[in-house]
Amino acid sequence: MNTGGEKVFVEEVEEVLRSHPAVADALVVGRPSERWGSEVVALVALRAGADLDPDALSLFCTSRLANFKAPKEIIFVEQVRRLGNGKADYRWAKATAGQDVGSDFTLGCDA
Repeated sequence: MNTGGEKVFVEEVEEVLRSHPAVADALVVGRPSERWGSEVVALVALRAGADLDPDALSLFCTSRLANFKAPKEIIFVEQVRRLGNGKADYRWAKATAGQDVGSDFTLGCDA
């Protein structure tokens, strides 16, 4: 995806999020932004019994990623939805991130 003129590989951001010991799964999508064109949003499922503040996870991300790659918002979810084949349910993810799924913004686009 492209944010503020910079290329962000969502897999890289997801890898950093999943490397946190409290995170069970993570999915990153783009959401339209007036300022950035598209902004990075993370949907994060925590491990059972884990407690994690979004600010602490954000700090964790910025310590391992360039600031423009770090999620602008972290949304905690019970579970990251996946389709029957194990692939991420991007329609659900975009709707959860507050993005209109009918828009032209899709994961990986250079909008």
